[in-house]
Amino acid sequence: MKLDGYRLEVVKAAGAVTLYSRSQKVLNGSFGHVAEALKYLSDNTALDGELVALAEDCKPNFNLLHNFRSSQTNVTYYAFDFLAHKRRNLNTGRP
Repeated sequence: MKLDGYRLEVVKAAGAVTLYSRSQKVLNGSFGHVAEALKYLSDNTALDGELVALAEDCKPNFNLLHNFRSSQTNVTYYAFDFLAHKRRNLNTGRP
């Protein structure tokens, strides 16, 4: 399935989750509920994925995401790569 959303890197460090766009802009202000939902991650963890708004038909809708104004909109984070876990780079296996 083609996801039509915002590429998003999630980093948890020192107990805080930060959402970064491709251009390294912090998106916690707009999508704080997503950061809150990911607080269960271990510290020093990084994920790569896509932030997607789903329409009533459960299909991705970029316009809904781009015009996001309410937590009522169904915004979902799809993680597709686990970059690091507890400081261990999962691509190289090194800390």
